[in-house]
Amino acid sequence: MVLSMNEFNIYLSGALTGFTLDKQLKWRNELIELIKSNTTRPVRFFNPPKHFSPSTNNHLTEREVMEFEIERLHKSDLVIVNLNYPKSIGTAMEMAIAYDNKIPILGLHRCSDELHPWLGLSCNRIFKDKKELSDYVITNYLYD
Repeated sequence: MVLSMNEFNIYLSGALTGFTLDKQLKWRNELIELIKSNTTRPVRFFNPPKHFSPSTNNHLTEREVMEFEIERLHKSDLVIVNLNYPKSIGTAMEMAIAYDNKIPILGLHRCSDELHPWLGLSCNRIFKDKKELSDYVITNYLYD
């Protein structure tokens, strides 16, 4: 997949294991719609469960999934992470990689004081709802 220099690339991170594909996609699709419907700037979202999901088991090895997702993460301009299920090792690893590569991280979490301090400190900012988060992304990252 070739990325356009004009497109802003957002990686949607969050727990997958233990959830149906519908549940994995629900918050991501809602956020995509909120952002896309309120900006004219081209935005490309990397939505991991659309490619590989534990509920569909459409991969041969976990390494295949990990390398594919890390490669996409490195090409992202912003990471949005759903922290409402903070025990996901993959999510924590994605956050560490983004943090180490100076890719901004915005969190979505109902109650930020329940997070492990390192998860909270890895985020540039944490929001309690998708609308507030999407408004912030549009205003601060997708301005014309």
